[in-house]
Amino acid sequence: MKLLVLSLPIITVLVAISGLIARALYSSETIASEYRVAARQAMAADDWPAAKFYYSRLVGAGDTGTAKDQFNWVQLLSASGELQAAKQQLSELAPEDAGGYGPAHVAMAQTLMSELSQLDSDRTEHLDRVKHHLTRGAWNNSTENDLLWAQYHLAMEQLDDAMARFSMAATRKPSLWFDLIGLTKQLGRQTDSDRAMQNAESHARKSIRTDPNDVGERLRLAAILTEKEETEAVRRLLLDGLRRQPNEPKLKRAASDFALLQAQDLDADQSGATVRRLRLLNEAATLDPSNSRVYLSLQGFYSQSRS
Repeated sequence: MKLLVLSLPIITVLVAISGLIARALYSSETIASEYRVAARQAMAADDWPAAKFYYSRLVGAGDTGTAKDQFNWVQLLSASGELQAAKQQLSELAPEDAGGYGPAHVAMAQTLMSELSQLDSDRTEHLDRVKHHLTRGAWNNSTENDLLWAQYHLAMEQLDDAMARFSMAATRKPSLWFDLIGLTKQLGRQTDSDRAMQNAESHARKSIRTDPNDVGERLRLAAILTEKEETEAVRRLLLDGLRRQPNEPKLKRAASDFALLQAQDLDADQSGATVRRLRLLNEAATLDPSNSRVYLSLQGFYSQSRS
């Protein structure tokens, strides 16, 4: 009993110290959380100086904060022009010979892919590094990761694998089918090109039915129908868009350019071709008076006609 009584002051002191330590740790974590929230809000608002200030309190010394905090710190350093420091921090998060933080590996793979066109020598080792980072970062199912893998396969000239990945990305984000039309044509893959065009047209028509004021999809559909030489369908599509949005500059320019295209495609030997060409040039100028190509075409027209 006497021993217990004597030890009570010591126990009381230890409990008090433990309480102070716990409180300090809790307070420290609370402050860190507040800095983290403030920094992410600043990043969302593109307020890079404020974001950098808050994150510097978390990871400025390089030995605190979560992996996500340190990855955000990389982005802040890069945005601030401190590219060497950003590169060093990214290398630590995404090592060349081990695992690391997934998003950092993805960022490293993107960086390496962007450098590929600058290489004059053998690219095999460089692409091996890309694959290392993709394997450790771009492993989940997402549009962005599919596109990264597709670019890698394209660089490796593994066209079937590249097309498979591009198709997976376009399935998740159907607007990509339109971009695939040109790529597949460039690669000489006619079957893939036909499929991309069919899917892009289907998506564009569905989007316009849902939102008739979707200018981007209307212009994509117009480009597809022009490629298919469905002239009257293109005309109706553009005029319908202008009826709905008469002051939309992109539609006015597209309709003006389409009238110019029709004028250029007229057979000069066809009866009434001169009158029809002049009418189309006048229509192009009326649709978009700021279209400089109209006046170049008018100049060429009058030079040829000597009128």
